[in-house]
Amino acid sequence: MAKLLNSYSRPWVVISLLGILSGICYGLISFWFIDNIVENIAVVILTILGMIVMSGFRTARPVVVGVAVAIFVWGTGWLLRGMSMTEIVIYSGLIWTLTYLAFYWLARQKNLVFIVVVMAVLLILERLSLIFW
Repeated sequence: MAKLLNSYSRPWVVISLLGILSGICYGLISFWFIDNIVENIAVVILTILGMIVMSGFRTARPVVVGVAVAIFVWGTGWLLRGMSMTEIVIYSGLIWTLTYLAFYWLARQKNLVFIVVVMAVLLILERLSLIFW
């Protein structure tokens, strides 16, 4: 198991597991507590825990990835309302996992200005899509 989670050989495995677990936790919290404040607190706590895990596995720029993930999933709980618990957990896990993987891949690039600009564009597009949804 330790070899599977070795961050030097397969960091995407660690990031995928982190995204899946965070998404499942967020999905369960969204299902049990239908409140935006509780969901937003859960996003902050799960993101801080994710940054700690990523730092422990020495992944690239864990704070940048964590902040981008938090901004991306902030306030997306309303998209999952009206679904069954299974659907909420599956979709939430999928959203968190893909978000973690995308921003982790982006954070591995060498040019910090490029990273910040692309992340900002992605986050602005995501926020605009939520506004016009």
